[in-house]
Amino acid sequence: MKPKFYGVLVMALAGMAIIIASIVIFIKSLILGFLYLGILSIAAPAVIYVFCAKCSHKKDCPHVLPGKAALLINRVRGPYTKTEITAVIIAFLLIIGTPQFWLWNHFISLITFWSLIIISLILIPLKLCFYCNNKFCPLHNNINIE
Repeated sequence: MKPKFYGVLVMALAGMAIIIASIVIFIKSLILGFLYLGILSIAAPAVIYVFCAKCSHKKDCPHVLPGKAALLINRVRGPYTKTEITAVIIAFLLIIGTPQFWLWNHFISLITFWSLIIISLILIPLKLCFYCNNKFCPLHNNINIE
């Protein structure tokens, strides 16, 4: 299958996990649910700005939407700094880490959330990295962090 299929699949699976987490949080508290949406509205664009906008593969990004959004941001392509990698890791940890307390109280939701996230994380190196030409990506064979 084509890489765009897997890129869209990864985004859909991760999106479903986030929707499940959001629903569980909203069930507990409307305010906490909106707070999580606020975290998502900052963390996801931060990943696109810091990581995707520097990618040399953004014009034909298999994830589609992050690539299209990254085209709107003019950043010089090149090696990712330790600060940029750290910022992306923190953003992802906020996205997946924030709902853990509430998911823990809903075991089926917790298992579903992590199953979707793990499948997404497995698909990236197995089905997408081979087609990517971003030689500066930490998942690429030539890890290059300044």
